[in-house]
Amino acid sequence: HREKEWEDIIPKMYARFGDTVIKSLGVSPNQYYAQMDDGQIVAQLRAHLKQGVAVSEFLCNAIESRNLSEKLIPLLDGTEDEQAYALNLLGACRQALPEYMRLICSDESEDIKNTCVDFAKEFADEVKELALENVEIVNARAEELARDARYREKFDHCCARAVARLNTLAEYCVPFIKKGGSFIAYKGDVAEEAEEAKRALKILGCGRTKIFSCQLETAGKRALFVADKTSSTPALYPRGNGKERKKPL
Repeated sequence: HREKEWEDIIPKMYARFGDTVIKSLGVSPNQYYAQMDDGQIVAQLRAHLKQGVAVSEFLCNAIESRNLSEKLIPLLDGTEDEQAYALNLLGACRQALPEYMRLICSDESEDIKNTCVDFAKEFADEVKELALENVEIVNARAEELARDARYREKFDHCCARAVARLNTLAEYCVPFIKKGGSFIAYKGDVAEEAEEAKRALKILGCGRTKIFSCQLETAGKRALFVADKTSSTPALYPRGNGKERKKPL
């Protein structure tokens, strides 16, 4: 066969192989994946990515034939390969939006963050269609947006989760909050971070702090850390250029 002919033949042979019983398995590749439950399918995907093994078309088909969003979302907290594969499979997934927003604000690769931005943007039109008033979706780095007079110290509250330790997170968030407002961080066991962040909070203009703890059935111990803003944040903050993470207050 000529090279051009092989381009048509190979995909057909590969497709037939998917339905061919493999003696050592007793089933075909397609049957092998079809008999797995959702958790096993995702575990297979993780194993392939961890070992650097190409993900077969049969495994891809098995994943795409099921609604695995809930099982795939945890991969967004994994390696860059796992994140990239999960993003490719999830697309603009409403369930994954909180994770996309976390990744946009993280230190992950620009490719990962840009993909998350593209997916998150698709929800901007949805907000408009719902006719929600006084809603604006802004895509920007916190340390840059906080220096914009339109946003600096304009908000009653600023909330965040899973971005950074509290002393770093405060420098990103507190500049957005007006005097009399509050900084709210969703955390796990926050006691150690709260102690560590005392100096940063004082510098940034926060006074009294409170911790509201709870036990969630699916996530274990969680807490809301709340700091009241009592004075304006000095113009120096946020410092930018990654200093919030490299040299936290």
